[in-house]
Amino acid sequence: MTTSSLQAAVWNLLDDDGTYYPAANVLGALNEAQRFFCLLTLCLEMTSSFPLTAGTAFYHMLPVFPDWLLPRRVLNSAGQRLRPGRLNVLDALYPNWTNSPGTPKRYAHLGFDLLAICQQPTENDVMLVTYAQAPAPLENPTDVPEIRENSHFALPNYAAYALRQPEGGQEFRKFLGYFNDFLDEAQAVQMLVKAKNVDAGYERPPFELERMDRSRLVAWGKRP
Repeated sequence: MTTSSLQAAVWNLLDDDGTYYPAANVLGALNEAQRFFCLLTLCLEMTSSFPLTAGTAFYHMLPVFPDWLLPRRVLNSAGQRLRPGRLNVLDALYPNWTNSPGTPKRYAHLGFDLLAICQQPTENDVMLVTYAQAPAPLENPTDVPEIRENSHFALPNYAAYALRQPEGGQEFRKFLGYFNDFLDEAQAVQMLVKAKNVDAGYERPPFELERMDRSRLVAWGKRP
């Protein structure tokens, strides 16, 4: 589906012709839907080299990877996998670990895009990073979402739900069913991605995603 056909699908769900829900608002809701879908499923990924500066322990990933979401696998320049961990683990294993010269063996992911590397190379180096990727925004009428084609239908469902949120009450509740449909599709894709990632030896997703409780997000509603 293209951007224009997705917008038409949203207007059809809302029973509108663009009068009450302008094209720009619909486009914003569709982009929000695709970003949320990719965050829930981690269905997009990229593998690329990342430059390391000698003696540097902390790196922000977004300046190099603007579509960064979270790491899935990290290899040093020798092809050895860096084990993920927490800062307290690094503190226990390597006293003064932020100034610990050697071949990188471990990393910690902090906040949204901060990566801590232990140990630090004595010369400029690179590591190979596989990361979950945010989708490119939909901008033009002919743009196509980056998620799989079979899941495109989920985007108008979420967009219509999101656009009705400010109205509240019964008008909003009518669209909770569409949000559930969106979550159903995201969960199905998440299971496919998880099986593939186990085979590839990727890191487990954050517990916030693994233990997400849908019952806290939405109650069952009827479609209009």
